[in-house]
Amino acid sequence: MACVSVPAQQEPADSAEPALARPVNAKAQVLWATVKLGYDSLLVDTDVAFLQNPLPVLADYDRAHQQVRCGSAGAEPFLPHYPWLGAHVAESASTCESVIDLQAQRDEEHGIGAGFMRVKATPGGLLLLSRAMALSLKAPELTLQQSVSQAVGQLRGVITANTLPPATFPSRLVHLARPSRVFAYHQPCPKCVVVHSSWLTGHAAKVWRMKDQMLWSLDGPKKYYSDPKRKYIEYSNPSSMASQEAELNALKAAFMLGAMLDRTVILPEFRCHRCPTADGKGTTPKCSDMVTRCSLGAFGQLDLAKFAGAIPEDLFRERMFRYNPLTPKSAWGGSLFDSPVHLSFDSGKGGIGSLQASPEPGWEIQSSRAPEILSGAEVHPDNVLTPAADGSPTEDEVVAWFGSQTAPVLRFEHLYGLRPQFRHPARASAFDAMWNRATGM
Repeated sequence: MACVSVPAQQEPADSAEPALARPVNAKAQVLWATVKLGYDSLLVDTDVAFLQNPLPVLADYDRAHQQVRCGSAGAEPFLPHYPWLGAHVAESASTCESVIDLQAQRDEEHGIGAGFMRVKATPGGLLLLSRAMALSLKAPELTLQQSVSQAVGQLRGVITANTLPPATFPSRLVHLARPSRVFAYHQPCPKCVVVHSSWLTGHAAKVWRMKDQMLWSLDGPKKYYSDPKRKYIEYSNPSSMASQEAELNALKAAFMLGAMLDRTVILPEFRCHRCPTADGKGTTPKCSDMVTRCSLGAFGQLDLAKFAGAIPEDLFRERMFRYNPLTPKSAWGGSLFDSPVHLSFDSGKGGIGSLQASPEPGWEIQSSRAPEILSGAEVHPDNVLTPAADGSPTEDEVVAWFGSQTAPVLRFEHLYGLRPQFRHPARASAFDAMWNRATGM
């Protein structure tokens, strides 16, 4: 059995690169060993999210698609790397059996999605894995997905391989891009068993998309979700006509206010200034026939990996953060009227109506630039504040207005047209440098 040390840095990672293909193909060797020991084995990539227990569903598909096979599966010639395997197969090939050798997720490009596949402890299952390993030995640049797909093609008629229905075992492309599911409330999928974040490159993009879909439940030692003392800023982008520049400036203003008040920014929805195409491989300039609200990961030309690498995780949270079951369900502020961080989400309902509205009073900091950006969008702030300099609240003003607020969440109707000013030039320079690394702007 080969021992493979996976490189520490794999971003941005292309699964077709030989450096990544080798550790990925090592999974086939581990899988082969467990199947040889007589165990039906389910291989699951770490970027697969479970929406329900897949084993009963796989068993149902197994019974529904079984085929009767008789005679000599061992007649298939074996590659010289595994000469002893032929005798093992021949021993069990003399009787008829009803069997499926492989159940795998369907991949739009290669046919077989090796990130979620169940290989049965059958002669055919062993034969499939031995052929896939031999193919990867001959061509080290092949990924596991490619080698398994090629092996299935070469062994057609010898083994029985079934791809699972995309409606219940979807890839990221099927589940998120084609039906335009950006957030968890977009078109719920009650029949989905697992979701595979394939067709997304890089750790940051995969994790962020899972968070937006509420498929991420890792709280971690820093209590990402459950910290009972952390305070937050929440704001909206209510205008359907706001430019990308206007939304980026509002995002920057939110982080500046967060820095001044020691609050973490809960990101809003953004306009889809560049939408993914139907095949998930590119973008289109407009959002025709697609959802019009995007997450940070699909917003404009931001590089999510660069953004997340430049700005510490403690400073921001995803759009669906408050609806995660791990968030605090009781307020700890000094006022009896403070609301908890957690909001309810009716996952079976679908649409924006499935989300509990934020109960906090909405603030607005006035700017003469905001009305043009709002362009008819209705906002109804509960409290309006006017800075001494138009649209440019100073840190002293911000702290005077909000520094004594005890509520876990401080909510703004919008932040259009604002240019907050730090008290100290050195702090302003440090923030601008971080922002430039994160956004390139």
